[in-house]
Amino acid sequence: MKEAEYNGYPYSYKREGDTTVAMFVKRFLPRDDTIVVGAIRDVIRRAYKEETHGAPYLVDTTTTGGTATRGIRVDGAKNGYVVIPVKEDTGEIHSLTITRVAR
Repeated sequence: MKEAEYNGYPYSYKREGDTTVAMFVKRFLPRDDTIVVGAIRDVIRRAYKEETHGAPYLVDTTTTGGTATRGIRVDGAKNGYVVIPVKEDTGEIHSLTITRVAR
């Protein structure tokens, strides 16, 4: 696991192939789109060495277990990334699963 911080939100992350999991254990991400999108871009920049651009948008996706869910898609120049946030009951986000996909 590698350690990093985005805007005062420390996290650890691990990349395995096309998938990265980032965990915000010490301080959850708040219900604030600007902070969440910034954190997503920060993890992608560190894990995949790629800048993302443009507005993120919602996509339908299926988890490894076969459950349909909504994800957030952000695109870079070479790849796209689908992000599944894991939330607390309060709406705060404690982890992000990011999968690199074809653009």
